[in-house]
Amino acid sequence: MGKKPKDESLFIRGHATISPVIRHRRSSRPIDDADIGSRPKEACSPSKLGSRDYSGHSPPKQISGKQGLGRHGQIRHVQEISGREASFCPLPPHLSPHTMTALNAIGAIAAAVSGGRHVVVSTSTSSGRSLCYNVPVLESISPPSSTSCALYIFPTKALAQDQLKTLLEMTQGQSNNNNSHVSIYDGDTPMKDRAKIRDSARQLITNPDMLHMSILPSHAQFRRILSNLEYVVIDEAHSYKGAFGCHTALILRSHPKFIFCTATLANPKEHVMELAKLDDVELVNNDGSPCGAKHFLLWNPSVARAQERRPSPVQEVSYLFAEMVQHGLRCIAFCKTKKLCEMVLARTREVLDETSPELANSICVYRGGYVAEDRRRIEADLFGGKLRGVATTNALELGIDQAGRSGRRSKEPISVYVGFEGALDQYFMNFPQKLFGKPVEHCQVDSQNHKVLGQHLACAAFEKPLCPVMVALKEKGCLVNNSGVRKYVGPDNKSPSRTVSIRAIEHDRCKVIDKQGYRVLEEIEESKAFFQSDIALPPTSASSSKTGMVRTTAQANSCKVTTEWACFDRIWKSNNVLSDSIEVDLPPYSFDTQAAWVTVPKSVRAAVEQRKLGFQGGVHAASHALLSIVPLHMMCSASDLGTWCADPQQTSKTPERILLYNKHPGGIGLASQVKLLFGELLIGALQLISTCTCTNLDGCPNCIQSFACSGYNKNLDEAAAVLILKGVIENER
Repeated sequence: MGKKPKDESLFIRGHATISPVIRHRRSSRPIDDADIGSRPKEACSPSKLGSRDYSGHSPPKQISGKQGLGRHGQIRHVQEISGREASFCPLPPHLSPHTMTALNAIGAIAAAVSGGRHVVVSTSTSSGRSLCYNVPVLESISPPSSTSCALYIFPTKALAQDQLKTLLEMTQGQSNNNNSHVSIYDGDTPMKDRAKIRDSARQLITNPDMLHMSILPSHAQFRRILSNLEYVVIDEAHSYKGAFGCHTALILRSHPKFIFCTATLANPKEHVMELAKLDDVELVNNDGSPCGAKHFLLWNPSVARAQERRPSPVQEVSYLFAEMVQHGLRCIAFCKTKKLCEMVLARTREVLDETSPELANSICVYRGGYVAEDRRRIEADLFGGKLRGVATTNALELGIDQAGRSGRRSKEPISVYVGFEGALDQYFMNFPQKLFGKPVEHCQVDSQNHKVLGQHLACAAFEKPLCPVMVALKEKGCLVNNSGVRKYVGPDNKSPSRTVSIRAIEHDRCKVIDKQGYRVLEEIEESKAFFQSDIALPPTSASSSKTGMVRTTAQANSCKVTTEWACFDRIWKSNNVLSDSIEVDLPPYSFDTQAAWVTVPKSVRAAVEQRKLGFQGGVHAASHALLSIVPLHMMCSASDLGTWCADPQQTSKTPERILLYNKHPGGIGLASQVKLLFGELLIGALQLISTCTCTNLDGCPNCIQSFACSGYNKNLDEAAAVLILKGVIENER
């Protein structure tokens, strides 16, 4: 065909509900960091796909041929994203001889950092962003007389391990090389090694959780490092959003020099300035890294399911996973949850036991909860080639864009996005241009959440006495006046950081107790106590959420969300049939947050009722569709936002509005962003419902049904939702 061989790389990705990705890496170590540009392309049929050279040889017939896995039309779209050639610039003359020899290119970062400014590097994956902080750091600590130190902060342990290997490789051969200068200090670090690391490390690699729970509360033990800090490196800055971003913004404060690295964002400069409360940051976004053309396939298992060929999308992923392993591709399958990892692994091994039993043990699972030794062993086996495949959660994820990391040094990878039975997945399957043609998203972080601020004030008072009068903490008995300053005492005088999780905002918890043995089984958040407990029975659909607005004239404002429970349903596990309902007398759960909404015109309601459709069910269904579309337009998770869900037994008047509220107490700044995007969200929700092929009056999981619905998807009206959305869109114009 006259084309150079492509890298033997394949991704299988499922979005939203589950995110499996399969990729091959040819190198023996983790891939560094590259981005996906976008260029629209017509969809290809499976037969056309089979004629293309995807990995240096023809694709396996089982995948692309008429008798293969894709023979039922699962391949909905093929997208090719063009590559780019490398661009070069001279190395800065002030670099040390060793660094000058070790590097081929450094980009614009050297000038920005050497000028003493805070810097944010926002370039594509695999563009060599790690050089942008490693080179300045190594230059600062390399002089014999230097006492400078650097703090590296990564959101995951896997990233920390990856960067430790990189740093050790870069310092190999230096005359003053001392591996003890570079150390990881996290929850996996043995207690016996911690004192030595505190005394000798000059490049300390950690994560925000360890910084919050161990380093800052014990800052006297880290005085040598903290007092000599010249650089603070924050990698994967785009991951600091939502509740995690709120907490991290109150942990990070001004240091001599911040170096941030992030995937391509629409607002990288504004995001990191809010994250670290900086007045100004130098933006570096010129990307000169080479990148081969990338090939994406959208794979929709629901087509095969309609023909009764596959019992579940998980099995489809398992068949593809097994197929890639049998053809010699080293792969990673990213899954949304630990349970799905285990399901994919079990089913894939069943397939391999039938076809290639010698390969059944060449795949395994990698997820959170494993001890450090097991994680390191799996990483080494995968990157060393001993393992051919791993099913994993994002515990192994090396950045926001897994697909962008496949194929490096201008090699051409293939990525397969597997759509599951979720509204967003099916929206992408029907509108692939929305996936490849969307502008880069904004990243939102709100450091003004009062609930989070109160938690960190207690932590700050423990770390250092506070001079201002802290009335709220004093009333709680957490502060005492000691020689004119406020000092933390708190319960048992223990560090409050131990009770403040930076991955969540809510910290009021309920204990689940075994009455027979009076043993505490677990502790869960108060808001989830009646939903998440594996021991308590699930709540009935009679549970409801009502939202009281502070002001109803604006499109975004503060609100109070109250959840009430009426009874529990007892359901037989064997057949999922309702046994009976038990009334409960539980106090309502309320919290203050933020919401955004639009009003449904009275004329639209009248039109819906004139056609004998359910207005309540229509608003409920439209709200679900809107909620499903939000992650397409802004960086947030499905657990960040909620909506009003209709209660069939509700006697009060249905509110004439479509509303989304922030599910985090106090809000995390998403409501204001939703307000700006509401017009696009309405159009996307209408497209989602209109293109669904289901014939049910109450829709399906691909359009208006939501797994997070507190009303268990009862009282939904798809036809009414279409009328309401059309009416609201017309009224907004």
